[in-house]
Amino acid sequence: STDADPDDNIGGATFTITEDVFSKDDGNIVSATQPQDIGDDFWEIGNYYVAPNGGYQAYEADISVASNGMAHQGQMVTVFLYEVTEDDQPEFTDDDLTVRGFGEHEFTTEENFALVTVELFDLIEGTQGIELIEGAEYFLTIQYTPEMFSPFSDLAYYYDVATVVRGDDGGWFLGGFGPDITLLARMRIRDATVAVKEPQLDEGKLTVFLNPEKDQLKVQIELKTISEQVEVKIMDATGRNLETRLFDNIRIQQVNFNTEQYPAGNYFLHVRTAEGVKTKRFVVQH
Repeated sequence: STDADPDDNIGGATFTITEDVFSKDDGNIVSATQPQDIGDDFWEIGNYYVAPNGGYQAYEADISVASNGMAHQGQMVTVFLYEVTEDDQPEFTDDDLTVRGFGEHEFTTEENFALVTVELFDLIEGTQGIELIEGAEYFLTIQYTPEMFSPFSDLAYYYDVATVVRGDDGGWFLGGFGPDITLLARMRIRDATVAVKEPQLDEGKLTVFLNPEKDQLKVQIELKTISEQVEVKIMDATGRNLETRLFDNIRIQQVNFNTEQYPAGNYFLHVRTAEGVKTKRFVVQH
């Protein structure tokens, strides 16, 4: 049928294309925002990316911050790179993501809306740069403190995921703050030799239960066949190994960790078996 107002049928925006940066924003940062309800310790927001080709690494992230009264100065943020590995459940949660890498930055004298570059480190290898798998989907996220706001541009994404927000319950809202708010969270990439990676352990083979009231983390491992050696370890947000357990000739095993000794913050549980490896993030809150 005839369109009564054809002038609004087409929209346009200027966008810069580079060889070494994945970006959702258009460089025109207009303001900063945060959710109405955020946790006492942090809140998390990120951009969705797809790696069109193999043979590349994400080795740095460009981020920014704003706060009232420069409250972010002296505060720390953590940047995460997740691979989207969705399960068959309708809700999108942390179980649909696998942590591939991270980086940290402490703001010192940076002004509001300053562009900051953060090095990204492979969580398993401990080296700078995370291999991007051809066709894989990723979230590049920033974990802000409650005092911080996330700078954004108004480049709209109406038919694709652009910015995502993680709730206090561990669920993710894939609509972010709506199509007109696009986070400044850019992924810097470089050529890399494609390495042979360890296979990933099936999601159903590893179950993690965190009981904050009892300061206890329970890990349930159920393998298809007996594994000659299983390694279970906990690392902090910098990748530093905190505790390791080794088991010989097991198929089903429950492992308990006391989290009372750990300061509040982000931690990683890493399991290596003959069937593959798996890393899960968990948060300690006292």
